[in-house]
Amino acid sequence: ATMPRRLLPSLLALSSTLLPSHFVVSSIVPALEKVGNNGEPVEVFPLAKCLGDCDSDDECDGDLVCYKTNVENEVIPGCAGVVSSIRVDYCFERSSTFLWRVGNNGVPAEVFPLKACEGDCDRD
Repeated sequence: ATMPRRLLPSLLALSSTLLPSHFVVSSIVPALEKVGNNGEPVEVFPLAKCLGDCDSDDECDGDLVCYKTNVENEVIPGCAGVVSSIRVDYCFERSSTFLWRVGNNGVPAEVFPLKACEGDCDRD
């Protein structure tokens, strides 16, 4: 199987462990990488996992969501590296147990009522 070209540059973190039986186990974790902004260049959108800069979930591939960064050195789940600029947001795979702030005081209306692990809620 071949990888899409847009994924190749982001596969920077590779860890390997040599087991006693001489089998090599490898896991590839995509590294955070800014590859575009505001839908340009068009060939990198929708963005793959751990790629940025996204402005909304619509700019992320499939079920990925846009992780809005808040602080430098923030770790984004499932991605290698840390956020170097709070001005860049990245697509990531949100697990069902990840706490996520999606709105406040009924805004935006389309996310209410909130689901499990979503906030900001003021009452049940």
